[in-house]
Amino acid sequence: MSWKKVVATGLATSILAPAAWAADPTPLTPEVAALYYHKVANDPLNFAEAAKRSPAVKGASTFDKPAAQQAEEDRLKAAQAKVDDTTPLSIHVTVSIGQYDLNAGRFPIEAFGERHYLSLGAFGNQYRIAFANGDGVGLKLPVDQARKFDNALGVRTVTANLAAHFVGTGDPTGNLNSQYTVRVAIDKITLRRLGGAEVLAEIIPDQAASASAATPPKAPSDWDVSGLKLGMTESELTSAAKATFADKKLVIGNDRDCGGGAAMYASGKMPLGAVCVVYTLAAGKVTSVTVRQVLADARSVFNDTRQALIAKYGPPAVSDRGRYFGWGQGVGRRPQDYPLYAGVDALATQQELDVGSSGTPVLSVTLTDMATLQAKAAQAPSAAKPVSPHL
Repeated sequence: MSWKKVVATGLATSILAPAAWAADPTPLTPEVAALYYHKVANDPLNFAEAAKRSPAVKGASTFDKPAAQQAEEDRLKAAQAKVDDTTPLSIHVTVSIGQYDLNAGRFPIEAFGERHYLSLGAFGNQYRIAFANGDGVGLKLPVDQARKFDNALGVRTVTANLAAHFVGTGDPTGNLNSQYTVRVAIDKITLRRLGGAEVLAEIIPDQAASASAATPPKAPSDWDVSGLKLGMTESELTSAAKATFADKKLVIGNDRDCGGGAAMYASGKMPLGAVCVVYTLAAGKVTSVTVRQVLADARSVFNDTRQALIAKYGPPAVSDRGRYFGWGQGVGRRPQDYPLYAGVDALATQQELDVGSSGTPVLSVTLTDMATLQAKAAQAPSAAKPVSPHL
C-alpha cells in the first residue's frame, strides 16, 4: 500500500459523533477494495481471469487446476457478496504530522486531503483509495496544549490506524480518474508512534463531508451549454449563440478556428477568446451541440475550468485526469460516452511544438441527446480500446 498525490492541499477539522465501530473490522486489502469497486461501479469483475492470478490456482497441478480455479472463483464471488457500504474497515498507514497552524489552531495531516490517495494493486489493476472526508482532517489543540504536544512528539512521522467505511466509487471532485477509484469515509483516526503502541491522539473527522449525493442523473434536456439547449430550432440556436457571445469572435457551423476537426494540432495560432459552435439537427431540432472556447493560457487554467464546470453542472459521473468529464447516464465508461461531456485540451501549432510550448488551452462542452448518443455507441467497433479524448 503506497501513498500518491496529485497536488498537496490545506486541511481543517470538524468534530462530529462517529458511526458505530465494529469489534472486528475488515482490513482494507487490495482484494477487498477491488471487489467493492467492481460491485458498485457498473464494471463487473471477470472472476475467471481474477481467479487465474491467485497463488492457489497458479500452484495447482494440471490435474487439480480446474477444481482450484472453480474454488477460487466461488471464493471471490462469496467475498464480493459480503462487502458493501456498511462493511467496517481498518486501514493502517504511515503519515506525517504537519507544523502547527496558529490561524487554524491545528496540526494538519495532509495525507488524507483532496487529490491524495492510496494505491493498491489487485487483479492486474491499480486501485485508488480516496478519502471522502479527508479534506478537513487535522489535530485541533489550544496553543498551550499544542506546544506541549509538539515538544513531546519528536519524530513527526507516525502510524495512523483508521476505522472507515466505503461510500462509493469515482471522484466527484474530478481530480482523479473515475475508473478504479474507491472512496472511503474515515470514522476515526488513532495516531501512534512508529513501531509502538503508545496512542498520541484520536481524531474523529466530519462525517457530513463524506455524504454521497443521492440525486439521480439529469436528462440531457435539463442542461444547457452557454444558453444553448437540445430541441432548439436552428434559428433559435444561432440567435441564442449570437446573443450569448456578442463580445466574442464567434464562428457557427465550423470549429476549426477553435482547434476542432481531426488534426492532432492546430494549423495556425488560435485567436484568444474565439468561440466556435457546431451542432446537428434531426427533424429541424438540435440533437447535439458543441461549444468550443479558446481560453487564456494560465498556470491554473485546468483547475479553474474544472471548478467552474462542477459549479455549474455539479459533480461529474465520470472523470479522466482532471481534464475530461461526463455527466448524466452514459452509454459507455469514457467521459465522451455521456450526454454532457466537457474537456480541456492544449492544442499547439507545429512551431509551438518545435519549441516545446504547451500551446493554447481550449474548452469543449458537448451536449447530446440519448438517441444520438446510443446510435454513436452502436456504430462504434465492439473491440475498440478505450482512448483518451482529443479535442
